[in-house]
Amino acid sequence: LGEMAKGAAALDAARVRAAATTLAQEAARIEALFEAREDDPKSEALPAVWDSFPDFTAKAQTLKAAAEAAKDVSTQEQLQTAMRDFGATCSACHKAYRKP
Repeated sequence: LGEMAKGAAALDAARVRAAATTLAQEAARIEALFEAREDDPKSEALPAVWDSFPDFTAKAQTLKAAAEAAKDVSTQEQLQTAMRDFGATCSACHKAYRKP
């Protein structure tokens, strides 16, 4: 996706749709993956995940929605916008809920 967004590779709507579908599927799994509180010292998740679980899951749903929207990308500009949206949703969650 990144290469297509930069124009280094030709836009391939089928590949974009496939990648966006995978991203949406993985985003849909986030809530279930974090349902159980984990205290693994190797984990990068902060305790805030479980202290603010409704906000955490809302951010996961926002990521899923961004991925779903990207399935219909047909221009490089649309892909660039979609990539910015992905980055913003990932960043918002990681800043709040992931160890630096």
